[in-house]
Amino acid sequence: MIKHFFIIVLFLFNFNNIIGQTETEIKVPEFDDNYSKTVKMLENGKTDIDYKLFRESFIESEQFKIASEKRSEFNKLEKEMYRQMSKSAYDSIITTTRKMLSIDYTSMIAHKILRQTYKLVGDTINAKKYKTIQFGLLKSIVNTGDGKSCQSG
Repeated sequence: MIKHFFIIVLFLFNFNNIIGQTETEIKVPEFDDNYSKTVKMLENGKTDIDYKLFRESFIESEQFKIASEKRSEFNKLEKEMYRQMSKSAYDSIITTTRKMLSIDYTSMIAHKILRQTYKLVGDTINAKKYKTIQFGLLKSIVNTGDGKSCQSG
């Protein structure tokens, strides 16, 4: 009887480690500002937004101050992400990039790596969502001005 009990406990422990893994959720800032509201919208799949206004809302948000304070944590996560990429540790990459986005949702590199990883694991819905966000952020930078002067860069 005790032998069966230990086998069941061992099975449940291993089952939880393999199947029970959950993705780290992107923590939406709790502030009632445009940045926080937009992060929540984007996470819910509403990606048709003005990305330039979104980037600007980050600078004006309380989360920007928190992200500044957590810069070293963000940098450590980024280094860890690259280490995980070299090992093709897809679940860990997803967890790490989502932690990065919880600090700075405007990080194009985090969106890029997250979308590429989702594509590799076959999650086409999330791959498409994060691709839209990544390129929305990129276009909000490169599609402004004519680049002929600092003022119109």
